[in-house]
Amino acid sequence: MRRMFLVAVLMMMTPAFADDDANERLLGNSRNGSVPGIRMALKDGAKINEAHDHEYNTALMLAAGGGHLEAVKVLVDNGADVNKVSEGSSYSTALIEAGDTGSPQVIAYLLSKGAKVNEATSYKQSALIRAAYSGKAANIRALIAGGADVNMMDDAGAAIHAASMNGHGDAVTALIAGKANVNLPGSSHYVTALMLAAEKGHANVVKLLLDAKADVNMKSVVKRQALEYAAEKGHAAIVRMLVAKGADLNNQNSENGRTALYAAACKGHVETVRILLAAKADPNIKSTNVDYTPLKCASENFERIDEAQHRQLMDLLRKAGARME
Repeated sequence: MRRMFLVAVLMMMTPAFADDDANERLLGNSRNGSVPGIRMALKDGAKINEAHDHEYNTALMLAAGGGHLEAVKVLVDNGADVNKVSEGSSYSTALIEAGDTGSPQVIAYLLSKGAKVNEATSYKQSALIRAAYSGKAANIRALIAGGADVNMMDDAGAAIHAASMNGHGDAVTALIAGKANVNLPGSSHYVTALMLAAEKGHANVVKLLLDAKADVNMKSVVKRQALEYAAEKGHAAIVRMLVAKGADLNNQNSENGRTALYAAACKGHVETVRILLAAKADPNIKSTNVDYTPLKCASENFERIDEAQHRQLMDLLRKAGARME
């Protein structure tokens, strides 16, 4: 009797184990783009829209993210929901995964099957924004051709901000061609794409944005401009470009009243200071938080650079008429 009971229990459990095995095989084969493996897993009872990995990615999301077009087609033909949203915290879709790490062919196919082009994750990241973060220019072009909102914003900014911040020149070019607003203030502190590229030192992206008529004198929420961001980091080539485009040399931010020259002098960026002084930046505008001039700040930060460079910096400022007080 006991033996018969155990056999009955095992018989009831076997289908569940079989389903789990088939689901695992479906996910693995979708991740790897194995069409025969996908077909076999489906034949063995894998649940195409319910099976998911530990991050709640479905088989279609995995295949799309891997750029496996034939696998994506087989899954869709067998009933995979192109607009299913993952149940985890990110709320992703197959199209979002394709935008991030997939291919333009997969994107075009999913769009042809009704994928929602502007669906976003819980972080408000659309497929286009994810493609911009990853620098996938071809994916960006495919998404824009499919009607993606080029100026849609996530919690930080739009696609143009993501691509510019990460130095993805080809992606920036694709976004500009798609009519992205290069002067769009970001969601965070109203920082523009130009400010982000200038701060990060992406000279190629700065040039692209300037050529697309980015406003060099737009201000963040604390009145900082691209010139200050570049000067503070010592990106001399970018400072030179911004100055040539008419950047305001004496803008003071509202946070501490610092100018681009003050920021560069405090950080010990000799070449940047030289460029700004040659352009006639005022060497005696004081900060508002500590009432220091650029020369005063430079004098107290000598440990940032070696002694010879520090002397050179102090000489440059003094020859330009900088005062200590």
